[in-house]
Amino acid sequence: MGMKIKSAAIIGLGAVGGFFAPAFAKVLGEENFCVIAQGERKERLEKGLTVNGEFCKFSIVTPKEAKPVDLVIMAVKESGFAQAVEEIRNLVGENTQILCVMNGVGHEEVLEKTFGKSHVMYSYMKITASKNGNTITYDPGCSFRFGEKKNTVLSERVRAVKDLMEECSLPYCIEEDMELGIWRKFMLNVGTNLPCALLGLPYGPCCKSEHAVKIQRALMREVVAIAQAKGIALDEQAAEAQLKMSKGFPAQSKPSTLQDLEHKRKTEIEMFAGEVVKMGESLGISTPFCWMIQEAIQTLEEKNAGVI
Repeated sequence: MGMKIKSAAIIGLGAVGGFFAPAFAKVLGEENFCVIAQGERKERLEKGLTVNGEFCKFSIVTPKEAKPVDLVIMAVKESGFAQAVEEIRNLVGENTQILCVMNGVGHEEVLEKTFGKSHVMYSYMKITASKNGNTITYDPGCSFRFGEKKNTVLSERVRAVKDLMEECSLPYCIEEDMELGIWRKFMLNVGTNLPCALLGLPYGPCCKSEHAVKIQRALMREVVAIAQAKGIALDEQAAEAQLKMSKGFPAQSKPSTLQDLEHKRKTEIEMFAGEVVKMGESLGISTPFCWMIQEAIQTLEEKNAGVI
């Protein structure tokens, strides 16, 4: 009998973590599924939360109490990634698989250096979701993308996660080139998420304005230039396809960076535009649009924090 996922844990029960948690709890059972949290966050999550209209309570376990599981889903914010890497150590056993569904690029490389390649697969989410207090809402049309870096043939561990997704009735897709898929998502976040946040617009108006679309296209072109310098097959045709796709998002839905600014939370701007600027500097590629939008959103963060 091949590999089978019989237990799982999630670290980061926010808008994205809410996609997995209810189904995992039902299919694997409370004794085989937990959420990792500690301190005030643990106390808050133990009160339960509502996911797409369904009230849910999960087993909340501290990092010290955690025991090895077959599958770990990482869905924390970028600011919590380094800490989360340390907090999942007790969860990782001989055959544990780690899937990091965070935005951005490069997380898999960090996890591979920490836990070894045999424990890490590639993944990202196609999702429109929000979290307000203890209420999580996500678009049922979303999907979980996962696999090896390349998937011309499905490995045993990919098939095991696939079987779990089907048992849980969770929408998924195994892309042939997961690295390219992650970079496409990154390009979309930089190109569409950030202009929405800067302009204070949900997806619909931002994708309708020809001026906003020019900003999106300019940002995406900088990501394309970085990707190509790294040998990743991203091109302007892919950028145009992402622009076209974003026009199909629910018109009044708001990307994560805009939600963060509206709730006066720290954004992930360093992981988006900041990372493009950093990679551009190391590669000798100019990224003026990403530089500008990073500085602008950081100014809005200062405004929210009462610094200015």
